[in-house]
Amino acid sequence: MSRKEKMLEYTDRVFFLEKEVDEKQVAKNLQRRIFVNKNITLIPKEEEPIEPLDKVTDVIKYDFSEIMKNNVTEKSFYEIHFRDFQVQGFTLDIASKNVYVRNNLDTSFEDEVYDKKTLRVRNKVDLSGLKKDQFDERYGVITNIYKYLGTHDIALVGSEFVHNKSVNFSYGREKEFDAAETSALLELLERRAMYEVEGEKIHTSLEEDDANILVNPEPFLYYDPVDAIVAPFDRKRKYTWLKVLDYKKKTFKYLPLQFFDMDCGDEPTFVLESSNGVALGGSLQESRLFALLELVERDAFLNFWYKKVKVYEIDRSSIPEASRKEIEIFEREGRTVYLLDITFDIEIPTVLCIVISEIDSVSTYISTASHINPEIAIKNAIYECLVGHRVYSSNETMSKKTYNNDYDVVDMTDHVSHAAKKSYIENYRFLMDGLEKKSIKELYKEYYDGKYDSFNNASELLDYLLYEKMKDQEEIYFADLTTELSYKNGFYISKIVSPKMLAMTFGHRNRRINKERIEWALSHSKYKDKSCLERGSINERVHPFP
Repeated sequence: MSRKEKMLEYTDRVFFLEKEVDEKQVAKNLQRRIFVNKNITLIPKEEEPIEPLDKVTDVIKYDFSEIMKNNVTEKSFYEIHFRDFQVQGFTLDIASKNVYVRNNLDTSFEDEVYDKKTLRVRNKVDLSGLKKDQFDERYGVITNIYKYLGTHDIALVGSEFVHNKSVNFSYGREKEFDAAETSALLELLERRAMYEVEGEKIHTSLEEDDANILVNPEPFLYYDPVDAIVAPFDRKRKYTWLKVLDYKKKTFKYLPLQFFDMDCGDEPTFVLESSNGVALGGSLQESRLFALLELVERDAFLNFWYKKVKVYEIDRSSIPEASRKEIEIFEREGRTVYLLDITFDIEIPTVLCIVISEIDSVSTYISTASHINPEIAIKNAIYECLVGHRVYSSNETMSKKTYNNDYDVVDMTDHVSHAAKKSYIENYRFLMDGLEKKSIKELYKEYYDGKYDSFNNASELLDYLLYEKMKDQEEIYFADLTTELSYKNGFYISKIVSPKMLAMTFGHRNRRINKERIEWALSHSKYKDKSCLERGSINERVHPFP
């Protein structure tokens, strides 16, 4: 695609036409064709027949073809306003649009100094422009924003977008509604990137890979051959593949699009992916860093779960006062919070928070967090856990669904609902007999000794974590999922894939268990003698991760 074509994509959600077009007819056409029009191909492919469409689409296509033909950078258009269908003229300066250059090995231009506590390039985010431009209940990218009023001390905001006529949700939970709305919209940008993934793709088979540019996905899968409901990967079949970065080798390869796109059309599904390892950031390297932290967090939890490890309890007296008070306010008779360290072989502070309740409709709930700053990991794990428990407990039906066995757990909500039952408390009984306590300075000595003080940006820290903390993980792939919409609003999106590490999956039949990874993580950690299970054995119960 030429640079000019790329620039034109910035207008693919705005509808332009000449003033003499009847506005009522325009309204009718917009209502009938809006979902098609939002994603029309302005420059038809060679093999694509050029057929007359409705008046609006034809005018859009004609104007843009004229721009390309005449190589003009400025043209006057008229915009239809979605709410009242009034027409307003304005000049569009195409040449002024920034173009996102994907798959660039040089990230030095992004090496902005970050906040050494949060690791963020910027801590304050203004999404008022995104909301103004993209929120419309009928035609917008953001089709709904709403407040949840079921809890008295938590601000919960939901937002929605539509893909293939299906509604997708994202949520923000904060102390105040403005902050919660920002979190929800950031999550919406992140989730939307996993539908109709942008980026360089090819359509071929592994067997035809003479150039050795494809990564064989078979070592990534680890499905149970009896239980799995996915199709086998076929080396002879043509699939769509997405260009990714092999970070340690600094080369580009291709992985099947199914690892990144939640909707790959008619392809036989050989892998069921989730948002595991997807993150958004103010720079591409920042998004990669937080994608890595999420992958480490999920991998650590699954290692803990599958081996039933008697990990260290974090001494509450050693954590920041604000986090300690959150727990004290929440706890009461019949409700207990456990704060645990689950850092295994990858020595990045990772924390698990568990609520065990005898008095609520949700009897158990968990959350995890990873961060080089253990105080932030602790804060995030506590907050997500306590807020999540309050929200789900407000739904009295949460624990009512009947599960005959673990195989009845088929989606993410089932994992929460299944773990909400009082009988599920037994899965944590091995932790209630008393755990050894350690302070945060004992557990995370490296951080408090100032090890990370010398890193000034995400690139430096990311390299250290991948080449030192994760030197045993030879293959690390990053996909750039940044969309034109996220880029326009100053955000990049990445997904990390590592074939050896444990992937969080939902639906018990969909579990992907790398037993070699589990044993390695345990034997190369401080918990090597603390598993309740023998070597080679794993906890077969369905996990409770929300």
